[in-house]
Amino acid sequence: MIDYGKLTSECMSKEFLEKYVNHQFELCEPEFEEIVDKYEECYFTESFWIGKSDYIRERGKAAQKDIKNNGSKFLSAIRDKIEKIRESFNKEKVSDEDKKINQENLTYLMDAEMRLHSRMGNPRKVKRYLDNIKKMLTVADLVWFQSENAGNNEYSRENWVETIFEVAFLKAFLYEEYDELIKAGNLHFFKRDRKSSFIVEFIISGFCSWFIHEGTKEQVVEMVVYRLYALDISTDKTEHQKLMEELDTNNLQEKNLSLYVNACLGINFHYERMQKILSYLENHTFKDLRYKSEAIINIMSTISRNYNILIQGLSDTMKRIKAIVDESRMNGVFTQKEWNMVEHYTNVLQTGLIFSNSSTICNLLGTLYNAELADYFTDNLDTISRLYDTILRINESYPLSKFTISDTELETLINYFHKVEEKISKIEFRYAEEEITYFLKKIIAMLEILDIWFGQKEKPEFERYYDGMNGEFKQTALENADNLINSLNELESYALAYQEDVNTGEAFIQLLCNVEKLDKEVPNYFGKDKRRVIIALSNAYEQLEKNQIISQAIGDRWKYCKIRLFRLRRNMGL
Repeated sequence: MIDYGKLTSECMSKEFLEKYVNHQFELCEPEFEEIVDKYEECYFTESFWIGKSDYIRERGKAAQKDIKNNGSKFLSAIRDKIEKIRESFNKEKVSDEDKKINQENLTYLMDAEMRLHSRMGNPRKVKRYLDNIKKMLTVADLVWFQSENAGNNEYSRENWVETIFEVAFLKAFLYEEYDELIKAGNLHFFKRDRKSSFIVEFIISGFCSWFIHEGTKEQVVEMVVYRLYALDISTDKTEHQKLMEELDTNNLQEKNLSLYVNACLGINFHYERMQKILSYLENHTFKDLRYKSEAIINIMSTISRNYNILIQGLSDTMKRIKAIVDESRMNGVFTQKEWNMVEHYTNVLQTGLIFSNSSTICNLLGTLYNAELADYFTDNLDTISRLYDTILRINESYPLSKFTISDTELETLINYFHKVEEKISKIEFRYAEEEITYFLKKIIAMLEILDIWFGQKEKPEFERYYDGMNGEFKQTALENADNLINSLNELESYALAYQEDVNTGEAFIQLLCNVEKLDKEVPNYFGKDKRRVIIALSNAYEQLEKNQIISQAIGDRWKYCKIRLFRLRRNMGL
């Protein structure tokens, strides 16, 4: 291999030289192991391990010895599978459907094998691989394993270092699959991509551990991929300590809010510091609301993938976050694009919580009823409604004493598992009661969190027709004149209670446009009540007009409402 260091200058970088030589000359391609041998010690010097936690230092050094073998291990696994599939074509008993699937898998594997063979001999990609490992070990150590409580967490018992090495390999050499993995947002959605997920199974151990009921390992994979690799966490220990000092001394800065969130919620939940961030969001008068919305979205993104639901104070923290989200929505902190992101992460939270705990539910109920229940739990068990349907189907086969269906799906699920709690306290489960109760607590904690975000709370009297959270009228508002007039009354009451919420003005504009469209297409839609409707619209406009926040925020579109009303009034002779 060429020593590029002797050829570089201010005008010619090392990377440029590498690309130039690779392009201009047909050099003998070095082996992956040879490249690792040359550069490994540059990245993992003895000084790199100084100051690292025992976990990272011991496991990292052990894993470092296997870096050279990792390439051939992954490549051999793919080649072995290719050979097995080819052999299967000679078997007479293979169905046509299986042959079709095997042919697809063979195509995927041969493509991956070709890409790996080509890229693993590229020094730039190998160095990128080593650099990724080094950076991620540093971040994991800084925000997780340096914590005094890290050893007490169930996730710390899994092999983080192994997963970090595997994800780094995927990112460096099979970056097409890695990109799809990141785009998916979580493993559950990624597994719907059959081609990419099939290849990733050969690289990341524990990727499909949910299917063998080892969900903790898969959740570590999820955290490494979506939190460790994705978060903007400085690997500079001094910079990290500076952020922590700002938090600990209550000297928070708007511009650093997202960095605080990453440090406290990244992969290591720090309860006390998180409360300070939430207090800042609740009480601080922001000079730039972008910092507030960015921090909230960052919080939502992070908690949407948090499956360690027994950590201290999580339920109370979730309640505060939900209140901050609601208040920010009502006060117009979010743009529409930002609000869409909040809603997306809220749904990801639901999906992740239910899917990641479904194996626990399956095993727990299987133990309770002394039955095999795996057939009830499908890959698509990822919403409250699907979990509700599954529990009802199980209850049909194995009725739970004194269980009754409640008003909502979520209330029914909560009721069901509280009845389960009563059942396991009986003497027949005494031998393993403590252990069964531990897993049941996880399920109940999951339902508590879902109730915070999706529970059907008692609605204020002005939320029958107008949805204040989403800033829009419900479909029933236009069903008849009485509904429309009641809707406008609700809007006025809501606008009076939440004068900072400019969405009331937007909702009024949309409603007025719909009424104007109806008047053109179906002139007699409201019949003899049409006059009452137009007067109610005019009165609501005058009431909202008093709030200068609305008129200033919406501008010309708000002024044009008066012209729309004029046209409607003129047609009625008003």
